[in-house]
Amino acid sequence: MNKIQKTIAVLLLAAVLLLLVFLPKHIFRLMDREGWLDWLRPKEEPFRGVISILHVAGVRPYLGSLGSWLKKYASKLEKKHYEVYFNVEILDEAKAAERLANGAMPDIISFPAGFLPASALREAGEGFSVPTEAGTFEDSILAVPYAASCRLLVFDPAKLTEEEAKEARGDATKNSIDAFRRGKADCCIADARAVGDFSRLLSAGKMRFFEALPFEAQTDLVQFIGISASADEEKLSYCREFIGQLTSPDAQSELVELGLMPMNPEIELRYEQSFLGEAFELIRAGGSGAVGSAFGGKRQGSE
Repeated sequence: MNKIQKTIAVLLLAAVLLLLVFLPKHIFRLMDREGWLDWLRPKEEPFRGVISILHVAGVRPYLGSLGSWLKKYASKLEKKHYEVYFNVEILDEAKAAERLANGAMPDIISFPAGFLPASALREAGEGFSVPTEAGTFEDSILAVPYAASCRLLVFDPAKLTEEEAKEARGDATKNSIDAFRRGKADCCIADARAVGDFSRLLSAGKMRFFEALPFEAQTDLVQFIGISASADEEKLSYCREFIGQLTSPDAQSELVELGLMPMNPEIELRYEQSFLGEAFELIRAGGSGAVGSAFGGKRQGSE
């Protein structure tokens, strides 16, 4: 080691020793300065705790789980908000009705058309990227439609031609899904999930070949989401943010992968199963009037 290197080494050693001597005296004063390390501190939330979400499984996707889709977006919001948790519970309509009858109302509820009265909900907010007429009551948006399914005319092409199947629509409504599956009926009416089950049975060699056609130009198989009338005020911004997230273009696009119709009219209806695309295009062509009311009966402003 030459003289220059030795000198540099001595200076560096002296600097380290000075740092060790004087830094402890000043470190706490420096850290107490306003704004120091603020970026490390979690954002202050107006609410901390659990926001309960009940998904009443009424509208069934062609494949997959709508409840799991909701859980995915609940998890995204949990990562955004410190110590705010979104607990999604999934129940069928019968069990959910029993739960609500006992007074156990969640903060947010996802429900099929006609399941809830308008009085059970409070204003959901505004600015959603989906038409909200179906969930409007007395000029207030109480429920936001976010997904829809459809009913299809299913038939055995070995027994009926497409035209014969269309002419047999009346008979098809009288035949049960189970009768068709067992080969005791040549046609029936089934929702998208039942047709999906047929396809999976066919792939497993447990069912005969079938075809499906659009059945109607409107649908009551609509899933809504709303905020409970009993939800605390401090939770409202989070509830509305969750609903807004579900109606965003990215989230709505994912519904196509489940075989559901997104309520955002800008989302392209492109499905692997052509009959789903045809059925949903037919419904979409009818506009907002082709979607059933959240609260049953005639919608506000409908004829």
